[in-house]
Amino acid sequence: MPATRIRAVHATATPGIRELQSSATLMRVRGAGTGRIEQLSSLAARLAEELCLPFISVYRDGLYPLFDGRENSTRRITLPARLAIESIGRTATEWTAALATVTRLENLRCCSLLPFQGALAARRLVTLGRRWCPECLEEMADRREVYEPLVWRVAEVEICPLHSRSLADTCHRCGKGGQTSLVANARVACCRHCGAWLGRRERDIDEMPVDEFNTFCAVACEELLLLPQRLAKGEEILPSDTSLSGLRDVFFSGNGSAMARRLGTVPSQLNAYCSGELPTPLHVHLRASYLTGASMRQIFVTQEFTDMSPRHQEVEFALRRARSRADYEQELVDNELRLAIAGNGDFSVRQIATRLNIDPPTLWRRSGELAKEVARKHAKYSAQRSIEKKARFIEQARTVIQKCQVEDTEPTWKEIMQELDDPGVGLNPWKRSVIRELMAEAFSIGEASIGNGANGGLNEPW
Repeated sequence: MPATRIRAVHATATPGIRELQSSATLMRVRGAGTGRIEQLSSLAARLAEELCLPFISVYRDGLYPLFDGRENSTRRITLPARLAIESIGRTATEWTAALATVTRLENLRCCSLLPFQGALAARRLVTLGRRWCPECLEEMADRREVYEPLVWRVAEVEICPLHSRSLADTCHRCGKGGQTSLVANARVACCRHCGAWLGRRERDIDEMPVDEFNTFCAVACEELLLLPQRLAKGEEILPSDTSLSGLRDVFFSGNGSAMARRLGTVPSQLNAYCSGELPTPLHVHLRASYLTGASMRQIFVTQEFTDMSPRHQEVEFALRRARSRADYEQELVDNELRLAIAGNGDFSVRQIATRLNIDPPTLWRRSGELAKEVARKHAKYSAQRSIEKKARFIEQARTVIQKCQVEDTEPTWKEIMQELDDPGVGLNPWKRSVIRELMAEAFSIGEASIGNGANGGLNEPW
């Protein structure tokens, strides 16, 4: 991935997009070209560190204005709680595009699971909180290249295969977990609560032994994350129904029930995965790979299975059912809705659902009363913003026309568009009517004559 240069900005400055883009310190994606590529949250936090600014400043003034439907305003802009920007969906897409615009780095999709959209089920694909290997962080510090790999966020990865230890999720100094990826004072490899360095060489006394399958999952997920970085011309990540159907037909003689029994999956669910009715969860692919010996590249890219003798013929996984809707983190959903109600109304129910990776209809069904309050507040907020935007436009148009009045020149339609820096003004009937009224008021021209060539005023078609 190409590097771009980021210049350190004074801590009291307000970093706009252009200021961030015109910076001059070397910024690149760490771990690129390996299965331990940097996660998007780590890159975002390092960007703020390079600029010598708190992350909240970079978020408010550099990233937030780039999100769809958001305006460049610092009024009560706060970071969403337990934000996970490495998954599959709108949140990951928005953050990837915003960071690519600011840093001018290419292929930032590979810092998230976005390349696997359509190939893997998005539900519980990544963890909401951060996890890390303290020994890896210490080694990175020795090399002076600290970052947090994407593989640590993959939900199916529980250990570090390099050090045969479980990934940590609790600060060794303050003892607090729930390490949100991005907060106002986010720093790479530092506790989100007390700011302590998360790397340490000593092992926990109660460290649990690591089994073979957990080690396999960690290594296989690193191989998986390497795939989109090394796709040859004409290659692509296969959709989940194609990849799983190939495994079923080659290794299980097309018998979906036998495959489901070995993988610990309900047969009806496996059939839905193979038919494309439902996207396949990552754990199903990992279990299939462990049993068959097929590599991640063979499963997700080539479907060229050279060795058709299963690797672990004696293994049969225990049944793993999908969690019911009642097992969702209802408290988290309700808290997000209450925060929106307590705010100024700038978030809609759909935006909250997208941020939580929940379908909006599901959120409405499960938290209907709270969702109604959010919708009520957002409707009032949207109406007020519309009034304010109209008032701003009227003032801008009045200023432009008064300037022309002082200069004793009646502007053309094109000149007004240029002065307002609003190319879409000519397509909006309300804006046209505002300018007609202001022109009639300033130059004593009948509104019916404006735009028809009378007195030379606005002599272009309306």
